[in-house]
Amino acid sequence: MRVDVETGLLSAADDARATRELAISAREDPTAIDLSSVSAIRIDVPSFGDGSAFSLAHQLRLLGFKGPICIKGALLPDQVHMARGAGADTIEPTVEILARQNPKAWIAAAARYRTQYPSLLKRAV
Repeated sequence: MRVDVETGLLSAADDARATRELAISAREDPTAIDLSSVSAIRIDVPSFGDGSAFSLAHQLRLLGFKGPICIKGALLPDQVHMARGAGADTIEPTVEILARQNPKAWIAAAARYRTQYPSLLKRAV
């Protein structure tokens, strides 16, 4: 399941899109990726305390990547606004975290902080 960072709504991960996504580590060097050959990126983050995935998403946007970015891993509802602020489109929390969270928690987290930063960043590059 994926969480839309704008709305907090849950949706099934699109298997077709997931197979075309470039899966990278949160520690990946964004300048080493040929962004012109990638249509979507999934950043795998090992723990909710590791903010490197947010930094990487931001760097990818600054380098001009306009496709969908998903951050996948041990993510909590309170991190939805950080993902949105970094330029991510969705997050994919672990099954264990999704099982512990009420779906309304994701919606509330998305509504708690509003920012136009991602849309502004996408237009700027």
